[in-house]
Amino acid sequence: MGIIHVLDKSVAELIAAGEVVERPSSAIKELVENAIDAGATAITVEIQKGGMSFMRVTDNGCGFYPEDVKNAFLRHATSKVRSAGDLDAISTMGFRGEALASISAVARVELLSRREDAVEGIRYAIDASEEVAYEAAGCPVGTTIVVRDLFYNTPARLKFLKKDVSEANAVAGIVEKIALVYPEISFRLIRDGEEKLHTPGDGQQLSAIYAIFGREFAAGLLPVDYTMNGFSLKGFVSKPHKARANRSMQNFYVNRRYVKSRTCAVALEEGFKHSMMVGRFPACVLDVHLPPHSVDVNVHPAKIEVRFENEKPIFDLVYFGVKNALQAGDITVEGSLEKPRQKPVQQRMSAEEFRSAFGGEEKEKTADPALMHTAAGAGSTREKVGQQQPPFPGRALEDSSGKWLSFDTGIPSQKPADNLPFEKKVYSPDLWGKNLSLDVEVEDALLPNRQKGGPEEMDAAGAAILPDQAIASPAATAQSLEQQEFLPPSQAYEDLAYLGELFHTYILFEGKARLVLVDKHAAHERILYNQLKAGKTEQFMQNLLSPVAVLLSQEEYSAALEHLDVLLECGFEAEDFGGGSLLVRSAPMWLENAQIEETVNEICGYLSQGKQDVSPEHLDWLYHNISCRAAVKGGDRSTPEELQEILRLMREDGTVFHCPHGRPVAVILTKKEIEKQFGRI
Repeated sequence: MGIIHVLDKSVAELIAAGEVVERPSSAIKELVENAIDAGATAITVEIQKGGMSFMRVTDNGCGFYPEDVKNAFLRHATSKVRSAGDLDAISTMGFRGEALASISAVARVELLSRREDAVEGIRYAIDASEEVAYEAAGCPVGTTIVVRDLFYNTPARLKFLKKDVSEANAVAGIVEKIALVYPEISFRLIRDGEEKLHTPGDGQQLSAIYAIFGREFAAGLLPVDYTMNGFSLKGFVSKPHKARANRSMQNFYVNRRYVKSRTCAVALEEGFKHSMMVGRFPACVLDVHLPPHSVDVNVHPAKIEVRFENEKPIFDLVYFGVKNALQAGDITVEGSLEKPRQKPVQQRMSAEEFRSAFGGEEKEKTADPALMHTAAGAGSTREKVGQQQPPFPGRALEDSSGKWLSFDTGIPSQKPADNLPFEKKVYSPDLWGKNLSLDVEVEDALLPNRQKGGPEEMDAAGAAILPDQAIASPAATAQSLEQQEFLPPSQAYEDLAYLGELFHTYILFEGKARLVLVDKHAAHERILYNQLKAGKTEQFMQNLLSPVAVLLSQEEYSAALEHLDVLLECGFEAEDFGGGSLLVRSAPMWLENAQIEETVNEICGYLSQGKQDVSPEHLDWLYHNISCRAAVKGGDRSTPEELQEILRLMREDGTVFHCPHGRPVAVILTKKEIEKQFGRI
């Protein structure tokens, strides 16, 4: 009796569904990618309860032909691939023809679609791969797909899903990653009835980044635009002093497809090496453009991993692209004399509670009409509540009985000074209820992330929309960020006049509308380190009494013979000894014989991997120590001539912005920042 049999259709479809649909976010990813392939310029994603009970993806793409609707839900039915040769040059987001079939096998799905040239659309409902309805329907141009009760017929898989909030966050992450690289498409994400994301779709990538991650993140980016060997790299990387504590903000794309690439990640961090603190990681949004036949995207069920035809050019592209961005962009650290931001108040009060507690109702009636404000886009008037001071940490309010209460504790306290400065008026309904206008001492005290320049944008209910919830003029903000003036690194230390020294540690230079403070030890240390790295090691080399034979693998041996000049630049004079070995005749004087073999092995290993920076970690550590010990120390007394010589060497080098450990070398205080402290502006 045979034991091999054909599975039932229902069982086979469930197995196929597991390859594509693992959780709500994977279903959203497939549906959004289909909308992009359909040529949509606006995509709306709506979910409820993390997407497990309800998901809806609406686009204004080309729509379905009525005769194609049923076929679209069959396995391996697609309009993007016709022959095996098409798989060698995939240029669309989707291509397998499994997404709709897999989703419909484990959920209740409803489709509404109409083409632009059609009078009416089509409605198609399918439940666990079984057709429920197929009929004409009125609908807008484009496609709307509703997915309900995901995994309702597979309880074993349902129990492995996480909490609603975790699943919803995963959906948001997918939408954000796609929106970052499609700035010409306006994305909206509605989560449990609340809009969480809205990109402008103006074609400017910085606008999309600002809409998703906020102004502060967008302001700390450097543009990348680099072409090499027919491949191109575009996007943004963070400035070195804006590096983060983990790699969670590293976003890599290949032909606008989000991927996880070890090659790109290593190249990125190699490009930032010695430009940021140890233990910090750069953020990025980088898109690698290459011919479709040079990459295989059909190696992972979720299409999140790719295989390159040759990884070496990809590594070089990212490495040199990042290096070029760091050399051409503004990587200097701009100092600030602002007071530390106060933490926002966590308590929330309604307007009625505010008036009841602090007697605002009577004052509201006598408010000066000339001081009434209207929020842009809100459609309603915000009334000023007298001159009452807002309750934020460190301040107190007067209640209706005339007593001043500490907002944090509610305990009576002394009345604050009457001459406290008040500058601007902002709306803070998110903290105090709707329709209230409050005067604040520092406009960022309550809303630290709010964009300056006016009241917040209000939603339909009158609540303030903060940058992490939605966007306020992202296109204008992105344009202003792009137009910010900065000195390129090649001119960062030009036209500086020596002023003096502070604490025998920091050199003061005056430039055009700026004051530059230079850490003399960090600057001199980097200068010496760069000289060592540049191959000026002849003075540190010594001949060995007994040459050292180093045994290598075949790959390392071949690479070493091709790059004996690179070994010489690192301080090792070597020659072919035959049998897969090198004979080292000279080495840096600070290395012991036991360390020579280990160090040469490490260098040859880097050469075989095609790395640009082949300095071994041990040798790099020695360079660090030599430059640190030889550099002038903070606290040492130096003559003006010595300090000006450091500036001359910094200009001559052109790359002295961070010490070898990643600390900044210079801090710039602008004239505007200084004048703000004296009340001139």
